[in-house]
Amino acid sequence: AERPAVIADPDISVLELDDACDFVVLGTDGVWDVMSSYDVVEFVKEARSNGAKTEDIAAMIVHESLLRGSYDNISAIVVFFDMRRTGDDL
Repeated sequence: AERPAVIADPDISVLELDDACDFVVLGTDGVWDVMSSYDVVEFVKEARSNGAKTEDIAAMIVHESLLRGSYDNISAIVVFFDMRRTGDDL
């Protein structure tokens, strides 16, 4: 059986970051096949409120995608922001 062509059609948003921005999740289609943007945001918020380490949350998203039945390539990166910090603090 011939596989369909892969089409690169990214979901792109341009947003100005402010104090309301806690994190951004970059994920491959294996994540988005089984989780909506809302699902991922709620998943990250719940993981953090349950004490998950920030460095573990991307792996948790990948694991959750597998549990939800994704068979596509699954990768996730979560970038957490602390907008209270300034360039002088870095």
